[in-house]
Amino acid sequence: MINNYCNHLNVDFDIDRRYLDTLMYNPSYKHKWGPFLIPAEYQCQNFKSWLQQRDLYIGHAEIFHTPPNNITEIHIDGGINDTCIKINWVFGAEASSMKWWQPNEGTNGPILKMTQNNTPYLYYDPHESHAVFESKVGSAAFLNTAEPHNVINLTDQHRWAMSFVIKHRSNASANYETLKNHLSPWIIA
Repeated sequence: MINNYCNHLNVDFDIDRRYLDTLMYNPSYKHKWGPFLIPAEYQCQNFKSWLQQRDLYIGHAEIFHTPPNNITEIHIDGGINDTCIKINWVFGAEASSMKWWQPNEGTNGPILKMTQNNTPYLYYDPHESHAVFESKVGSAAFLNTAEPHNVINLTDQHRWAMSFVIKHRSNASANYETLKNHLSPWIIA
């Protein structure tokens, strides 16, 4: 079912996970959450070519780690008025999911916070929000991270997500609906 939160894409390549593997198999990262920036030289050339053929490009790329039996904060990627739309590949914790939320009426609104990479995000109080959608996220998942969301990993496995902010060449602030229409031929319904 095509929706406004998470849609999987039909792509004809495997993502280059060399950089991810350096983190996954390094014991010192076992308890670190990230985000960890993916250097340009490790960003998959096949993915970049696939995007370029569709007038898209990578704004920035990160890896997120959710250790076993953890739930992340409810948040929006980016700051106020940002349109942060992503394509993610998730490895491990296959039973984990992402959940999207809506703030309750009359709440105080989000709090601006910064990641360890000095990128902004908006935090939402879980007691002032209610769930609206949940989905498992696998390979080539097209995600609306401009809406409040979080990761739920109640498994005994580590969950690693390679996360790529996607931008349109002629409209860098394109929202999820615009990019969803643009990518509709590759969305798995």
